[in-house]
Amino acid sequence: MRPIKPLLNNISWIKEYPYSNKYDDIYYQDDVISETNHVFLSSNDLKEKWGYLKNQEFNIGELGFGLGLNFFITLQNWAEANKSCSHLNFISFDKYAPKKEDIKKIQSLYPELRNVIEIYLKNTPAIFGGINKIKLKELNATLLLVIDDVQEGLDSVAHNSHMIDAWFFDGFDPRKNNEMWTTDVFMKVGLLSHKETSFGTYTASGVVKRNLLESGFHVKKVKGFNKKRHMLTGTYSNGSRPYSLPCKVAVIGSGLAASILSKNLADGGCSVHVYEKNSDIASETSSNPWAAMYPKLALGDDPRSFFLIQSYFFALNFYINNFKSFINSGILFLSNSEHRRDWLNRLIKVNRTDVFEQVDKNEIDSKHDISQPYDGVFCKFGGAISPKKVSTECLNHKNITIFTNSKFESYSIKNNKVHLNINNNEINETYNYLVICSGVGIQSQVDKVKTMKGAIIGINSPQLKGIQQPLNHSGYILPPKDDINWMGSSYEKGSEKLSDDFLKDEILQKSKKAIPFKETNVKKFWSGTRITSPDRLPVAGKLNDANVYCIGALASRGLSFAPLLGDYVACKILGLFNPLSKNVQEALDPLRFKN
Repeated sequence: MRPIKPLLNNISWIKEYPYSNKYDDIYYQDDVISETNHVFLSSNDLKEKWGYLKNQEFNIGELGFGLGLNFFITLQNWAEANKSCSHLNFISFDKYAPKKEDIKKIQSLYPELRNVIEIYLKNTPAIFGGINKIKLKELNATLLLVIDDVQEGLDSVAHNSHMIDAWFFDGFDPRKNNEMWTTDVFMKVGLLSHKETSFGTYTASGVVKRNLLESGFHVKKVKGFNKKRHMLTGTYSNGSRPYSLPCKVAVIGSGLAASILSKNLADGGCSVHVYEKNSDIASETSSNPWAAMYPKLALGDDPRSFFLIQSYFFALNFYINNFKSFINSGILFLSNSEHRRDWLNRLIKVNRTDVFEQVDKNEIDSKHDISQPYDGVFCKFGGAISPKKVSTECLNHKNITIFTNSKFESYSIKNNKVHLNINNNEINETYNYLVICSGVGIQSQVDKVKTMKGAIIGINSPQLKGIQQPLNHSGYILPPKDDINWMGSSYEKGSEKLSDDFLKDEILQKSKKAIPFKETNVKKFWSGTRITSPDRLPVAGKLNDANVYCIGALASRGLSFAPLLGDYVACKILGLFNPLSKNVQEALDPLRFKN
């Protein structure tokens, strides 16, 4: 499976009921809302549990997402419930991704679910293979939709041991879809469950009952819904639910990764102390005044491809939900070289018309009031924002304290607490966790990462005033902001040290070659030192000590990478369900370059 091209549900609509052509079975029958409430919500006592389980994330696992009806019905119940749980996390597995038009059909048929489905659609621009983490901020809920073979999907999140609190087993008829109801599948389900985990399923199949029993579940046969005689419910027999109490965390650095991580930790109840060596926050790489978030979507099936896609669409959701200044304008890629034409042609051949659209030269010139020689591909998702603004807003939180002019020197662990040396003095504060997100500062902690100076310029040119969205060529040109078009970028390569004048000229010549224009002069210039890794993936995760983490080597992809990496490390510290697959975590491991 390639993440960019998941398998899709193959559905026929018969008298307003969806029918699976693959499994020769109907998705649901009459009165599906009452049936879901009976089979899944009532059998798991969800409303009662949401009412008395205090200040914790409640995790529901589901085998068989289908068209999302169980999820939408659960969301509606969650929205209406008198609850003390802090957050609903719905983790659903399906081999086939739902199509947006089928979800919209469901929405039209069930007006009582219209609002929650609308929130889902607004926050779900596209579905990809692997783990899709979709935050529904308005409902204080999250969907982790895992599109994969059921066993591989369960393996990909198996590191979340004992985290699921309730299961919905809702595949097609076991006689038609037997691969989802096997002992091997339920064994993997058991690894994610704990001794208070409950389940419900519409089937009363003897084979399913035996497989559940063999996999460590206690099983009861109870009255089925409506005219159906029996169904199965029960609980798991082993394991304790892990919980983490809100704690005290030191974060080194105040740029994109540090600030987004800090906000996530603070939202989770942690007391966060941010140490910044400069006199102002986000004053190095993340001081970039205006930047585009655009995708670099790989077409493979390796961990890098999964990470690039997952992180990009998670970031898109993050900026749209949290920053009014972010406009999802989309990104235009120009085919201004043979290599780029080949890459863009391969993107179009993937046939993701919900994401990519081919555009010709005349359409490009007309829309942006420019004259240039290239066709291109329009990605419907992306935009520009100020990294400095993101950092500033994220750090404006009651649980975050910022210490400027505070240079991190080293740390030590004593009695399982982190002690910090700041400005060559060991400070009195101690911490449960330390996260190093200090850009070039991670060089002392992570092997083989290196620096790379990047630069952008701001010009005032009448020929570029009509640009409507970021234009990506061998570099990029952004729409005007305050009468300035920012463009970039230029990077030092290897050990060469380039002058600012050389970098300015290189950016201008590269941009003019793609889109001819006359600059009056360079109005603004910005440069920053970025960190990159040998495999050009970022680093995120634990360092040598159990309570010390780092995030770094985001290079020029900070806007795309930082939201998911900040979410990942925060989930590790807060004891929440981890959004990255085992393979992606290994690909990002900060210790992967050790000899």
